[in-house]
Amino acid sequence: VVLQKYDGLFDGEFPYMMVFHQAPVDGKDYNYYHFHVEFYSVKRGKDKVKYLAGVESGAGSFILDLSPERMAQDLRGVKTGLEPAE
Repeated sequence: VVLQKYDGLFDGEFPYMMVFHQAPVDGKDYNYYHFHVEFYSVKRGKDKVKYLAGVESGAGSFILDLSPERMAQDLRGVKTGLEPAE
């Protein structure tokens, strides 16, 4: 569903990198860690390619022109055909 939402938001197949994060596996207790998945796009918009800046490449900090709240709002607005019937 996530990728269908991104496809709809970008009006086509969404190019992405999918990153899985898990707690370290060195035997120590990392109870504050949680497994999560992140999607990074090579696009800034429907017709805009995202070029990584030095800070993004060096620090692994990927920046988008939208706030997370705004992106979530935009993604919620995309219909996939899997929504429950009203």
